[in-house]
Amino acid sequence: MALEWKYSSEAAALRERGMRATRRRVDILRLLARARVPLSVEAVHEKLRGTDLATVYRTLGRFTEAGMATRLNLGGTEQLFELSGAHHHHLVCTSCEKIEELNMPEKNMNREALRRSKNFAIVKNHSLEFFGLCKSCLPGPRARQASV
Repeated sequence: MALEWKYSSEAAALRERGMRATRRRVDILRLLARARVPLSVEAVHEKLRGTDLATVYRTLGRFTEAGMATRLNLGGTEQLFELSGAHHHHLVCTSCEKIEELNMPEKNMNREALRRSKNFAIVKNHSLEFFGLCKSCLPGPRARQASV
C-alpha cells in the first residue's frame, strides 16, 4: 500500500508506541510499509525467511493493537494486514483474488444514516469492501469491452 509514512525509521515508529525495536519487528514493519497490497501472515512469513511463524502472528497482533497495522477480512479464509494510514477501501476480484485500493472521499459516506441509528451512539471505525470481477477475469467479449 502506498500509505503515508511519517517516520524516519521503522525503529522510531516502534519506540514511539513503547515497543522495543527488535530486528524482526523492524523487518515486519518495513515489509508492511513497502507492500502494495495487504499481506497474509503466511506471506509475511514467506518473505522473511528465518522468522518463526509464531513471531509473525504475535508481531502483527501487537502492531494491530498499537494501531500501526490494520487487520482486514476481504472475504477469503485468511486475515490480511496492511500498514495503518490514510483511510481507504478495497476492490476484490472474486475469481483471482486481486486486490485494488479504492480511495473514496468521506463526504460520500451517508453520515445521516448513522445518526438515525436507534442502537448505536458512537461509530469508531468502518470497513467497506467491494467484490466483483476484475477486467482480466471477465469472460468472453465483455472482457474486451470493459478494458476499452
